[in-house]
Amino acid sequence: MYRFILLAAAGLPISTTAFAEPVGTAFTYQGELSNASDPAGGAFDMRFRLFDAATGAGQIGPTLCIDDLLVVNGQFATLLDFGDVFGVDARYLQIEIRAGAGLSCADGTGFFVLSDRQRLSAAPVARYAVRATTAALADDSLKLGGQSSDFYRDAANFNAGQALEGLKSSTGGAVDPDNGVDGDDNGTALAGYG
Repeated sequence: MYRFILLAAAGLPISTTAFAEPVGTAFTYQGELSNASDPAGGAFDMRFRLFDAATGAGQIGPTLCIDDLLVVNGQFATLLDFGDVFGVDARYLQIEIRAGAGLSCADGTGFFVLSDRQRLSAAPVARYAVRATTAALADDSLKLGGQSSDFYRDAANFNAGQALEGLKSSTGGAVDPDNGVDGDDNGTALAGYG
């Protein structure tokens, strides 16, 4: 009987280029597999399913399957991408395995579930992102014209000139909506910056 030990379930790529690439929804999953008390080795087919609870129904996203994932000295790593399914609610990973027998993932014969579902935990940067989406500035005068970020995502507010007026009032006149924004081509869209 195989036994599974969770090593890590996180992965945030680090970019050294001048322009950072988006993180995306994929993450690196690392695990340890043993056969009785000995580290497992060889090729294994593994299926990964994400759930919203430790037991019962409630699968979230697709079933991911990796044919012939190499396990060396009991350790393996793979990239998983369930899509945009992570938020503030807990997620549990269920892993099913079978020894690599030349079958494709389309053939579900011989898979068995490894122990209990594993609760996934957040990486420190991901926890920061959750807090940042609900953070409020302590000083209202620092907000962009007293408007929420959603206000500036609405194109209708730009067409009406309201968004730039809001920026002008919050920056003490640093943004002038009459300079280069409305098509007068005088090239000074940000008066006061330069």
